Amino acid sequence: METPIQVNRYGTIVWETTEMDSIRKEHCMCHHCAKMKPGQEDHCKIAAAFYEICKAHGTAFILTRCCDWEQRGLNE
Repeated sequence: METPIQVNRYGTIVWETTEMDSIRKEHCMCHHCAKMKPGQEDHCKIAAAFYEICKAHGTAFILTRCCDWEQRGLNE
């Protein structure tokens, strides 16, 4: 594992492994799910709950398993 570094994310100093953060958007299922609609009424409730946890604690995650995942269209 690479040595974590401290960075400022959204006004909070957090420890981060830059290697994993750089692949998070590529590999996190949320970023490829048709239900991911921030700001809309039908936005994924699971993603919204995780986002609130991440905001409260200055964390990030890569979701690799989900019972509600729906493939996003190829043109999105």
